[in-house]
Amino acid sequence: MTGIISKAYAHAKKEYPYECCGFLIGSISQGEEPAIIDYVPADNEDLIGNRAKHFYIDPLKFYELEKKYAEQGLEIIGIVHSHPDAEAIPSSEDERNMIPGLLYLIIEISNDAHISKRCWKKDLNTMQISETAYSIN
Repeated sequence: MTGIISKAYAHAKKEYPYECCGFLIGSISQGEEPAIIDYVPADNEDLIGNRAKHFYIDPLKFYELEKKYAEQGLEIIGIVHSHPDAEAIPSSEDERNMIPGLLYLIIEISNDAHISKRCWKKDLNTMQISETAYSIN
């Protein structure tokens, strides 16, 4: 999985000082850890004009990608986005927009080349957000 996080980090660096966004593609078997096979970058189509602090993925593009991978027996299992010059913790906007059950990988990146990541998930039943023990490498 080293290539997956490398692709996400490269995308975050390329988009800096703006937020990057993209998808984690793979499969989930009942009771098992997700199997992530790819990172697919997306365009940040932020509608309020502040791509440094917000990201927006067109729902139609989300649907088209979901359909494409479903035909291959795969699915979107997570969303990735970066926080330029901010911690890799969900903002209140991130929390509101999280889709329960999906992984949310947040990449912390700064202009001094510091880069790190943390992974979060909103519980399907409680709607509580917690950091996951799942490590994406």
